[in-house]
Formats: sequence, C-alpha cells, structure tokens
Amino acid sequence: MAKRYKLPDAAADIFTETRCSGSPRADDRLMLNGVLWVLCSGADWRDMPERFGP
Repeated sequence: MAKRYKLPDAAADIFTETRCSGSPRADDRLMLNGVLWVLCSGADWRDMPERFGP
C-alpha cells in the first residue's frame, strides 16, 4: 500500500527510460513524489522535507 503523497510501487515502470549521454539523472520517482507532496499538502517549496532531495 502506498503512503500518503507517494506513487505506488506498481507505477515504477513509467520511469524506465535510460540515457546514454549527459549527466546522470536524479531519481524521477523521488522528484515526482516531492511535487505531489507540495501540491497536495499546500506547503511552500522551502518547507518540503529533505527526504525528497534537493
């Protein structure tokens, strides 16, 4: 069961695209969970918990 403001594990397959060049990408799923947290909670971006990354 997914926690509040998090994508369920079944949605992990939408982030399977790989890149061959450029800098390594941040974790897309973690970033999207952070965006969902801000939108659903109504908090400011600066109040986002550190668990969602910089």
